[in-house]
Amino acid sequence: IREAMKVVEKKFKANFDGCILKTLEYEEDSSDESWAKEYRADRAMVLTSAFYVGKNAELGAFGPDNTYDGYVWVLTQNDGERWVLQTCWY
Repeated sequence: IREAMKVVEKKFKANFDGCILKTLEYEEDSSDESWAKEYRADRAMVLTSAFYVGKNAELGAFGPDNTYDGYVWVLTQNDGERWVLQTCWY
């Protein structure tokens, strides 16, 4: 789980300029085989997060000076390989 979280944290840092990642949690109930099957992977993991958009941040649909909960990240992994971020959404 920690390795998958590192992938998300790196992506967040690179793409959510001016934002603060407040929480990142593993969603066991959402991490089922259907995600792995969809991306032709051995396993899948779903993480959810909450983040704060800074007062001066420009992040498209996310307004500045707001906190957003329930942002979803889907990652997959094949045996012997690293976790790969497949998609994310709010």
